[in-house]
Amino acid sequence: EPFEVQLSSGEVHHVKHPEFAFVLGPRLVIGYAGTHRVAVLSLLHVTRVTTLQNAGGAHAADARP
Repeated sequence: EPFEVQLSSGEVHHVKHPEFAFVLGPRLVIGYAGTHRVAVLSLLHVTRVTTLQNAGGAHAADARP
């Protein structure tokens, strides 16, 4: 299920599939499909993780660390 990660700066990163993101120590690493782009984020700055609507139209709740 796709989700987005919001940082304390207000920056938002969209993750199309959970397999494109993983935690590595104190960092969250996000890979962007079809590109050679990778974002390495500090977990200390993650303020919100929100699941996005899937094809069926269901929407899950926000999760805050």
